[in-house]
Amino acid sequence: MLDQVVTAEQALDAVLDAEDPPSTALKELFARPSSARVTDALRGGYDNFQADRDLCEQLAKADPLLPHAARALQRHAVKASEWAAGRGIVQYLDLGCGLPYPGIDRRLRNSTPALHAYAVLAGADPARVRITYVDTDPVVISHANALLDDGPAVRVLRADLLDMQTLLTAEKVNGHLDSSLPIAVSLNAVLHWITDDDAVHHALDQLTAWLAPGSAVSLTHAASDYNPAVAAHRDATSCEAGLPLRSRSRDEVGRLLTGLDLYPPGLADVTDWWNDDATGPLGVWAALGIKPGPRPDRTSAGPLRADAR
Repeated sequence: MLDQVVTAEQALDAVLDAEDPPSTALKELFARPSSARVTDALRGGYDNFQADRDLCEQLAKADPLLPHAARALQRHAVKASEWAAGRGIVQYLDLGCGLPYPGIDRRLRNSTPALHAYAVLAGADPARVRITYVDTDPVVISHANALLDDGPAVRVLRADLLDMQTLLTAEKVNGHLDSSLPIAVSLNAVLHWITDDDAVHHALDQLTAWLAPGSAVSLTHAASDYNPAVAAHRDATSCEAGLPLRSRSRDEVGRLLTGLDLYPPGLADVTDWWNDDATGPLGVWAALGIKPGPRPDRTSAGPLRADAR
């Protein structure tokens, strides 16, 4: 990966430079908060604009645990990818990948933290690892294209999670990942930004059906039932700022995992996972679901050609 830093402003410049002439609508879009940049601000990142920081401050006032929760969600995604690597999974699909994580592992201090890098650190064969990062935010895609330069191992795709059929048949997914073999999917802190319950259920049903047995789905989601009053205030604050937020109950999140066997401790507060040092629940659901059924005889994808594109 490139040992460089691209700020939000630089990514915006790159996006606008690609527009001829520069789009006024695009400029106005970046004047409003986005889920990826607000999440980055909550985690203590720097890839955000003033509108994102303003909403981050309001959300933290509504729910003082939220910055801690954002960092815990990041750890869950990383630990889940390491867990998958330990099971021999070498294919990864990061849906709603968001902006690059602020570094949480000193082993990656000279590179851009990303899920596939953590998988390699956990023992996955770097010659076999392949991943597709997916997001709909143009700034996220600009960052990913600039920073996630790992040659044939990595693809970056701008796509809508709610159009799952198109996403899964895209060349950068279907032509890069072997869906007949296990894939580790990350849905980290993304589904609570989608308010359409039916559309979310339909997308996840398609995803689960597409995955091979032995695949793993890591999911984190803001909880509506840990502290209902705080969750309602938090959601309303975000919605009033123009960024819809839909916290869901444990039962609602559980239904999103239909067709998957939950790995212990199951659907639980994120602090119940990975022996974190949190002093109490953070009000965020986390789970790791496994697609049931016999795993294929081949446990990993073949080596990538150096000239693969």
